[in-house]
Amino acid sequence: MHTLLIVLILSACILLAASHDGGSEKGRPGVNSSVISSEQNPQKNQKDPKDFSITEKEQAGLTRIAMAVLDNHFAPDGDKVSLADLTDSFEVPNNYNIPAGLFVTFYKDGKTRACWGSVQPIHPDLVKATVYTAEDALNKEYRHRPITRAELKDIKVQVTVVKQSVPIGSHHELNPLHDGLLLKARGKGAVILPGEASDPHHQIVMARLKAGIRPVESCELYRLKTDVYK
Repeated sequence: MHTLLIVLILSACILLAASHDGGSEKGRPGVNSSVISSEQNPQKNQKDPKDFSITEKEQAGLTRIAMAVLDNHFAPDGDKVSLADLTDSFEVPNNYNIPAGLFVTFYKDGKTRACWGSVQPIHPDLVKATVYTAEDALNKEYRHRPITRAELKDIKVQVTVVKQSVPIGSHHELNPLHDGLLLKARGKGAVILPGEASDPHHQIVMARLKAGIRPVESCELYRLKTDVYK
């Protein structure tokens, strides 16, 4: 009886070992196929390409934007982009997301080479205003000879944002180093930006000459409160 019990236990152990080996053999393809599946789909855990389809816009100051317009203006035809695409390449932060009068001045060795702008808002934000005004300065400036490609390395820029236009009664109310001047008479007008004149009287004289208004003619004066970026 004791011998029979030992034989039965040994038989059970043999059967159990055989069953375990067979299960392991059947389980291996499942494990291997799991690994192969992962290798055949290496992007399974990566982000969908659609997540990267939007190009990050550049955060830039107004002078950087104006200089980008200058570079684009002189770029080879194959590399030049439209003003709309150039505008869209820049982020519009909250402090730029306002309509305002704006002037762009390109200068070399302290002397103006091209300048254009408007006291009144034309564009919905400062980024778009800077892009289109800078291009206008390069295309519409008639008082100075056009900027050439050879000058590019020496060109600097100033962007002047008009915050407020205030009527004044006398040039004594002007500070030409900080205030711009708008002078109007008989449908004519001229703007002198901050820093373009050394004193208030000179600022008035410059504006009259620029607008073609004679010294004896009465005129309207407006002090322009501005932010200047260089």
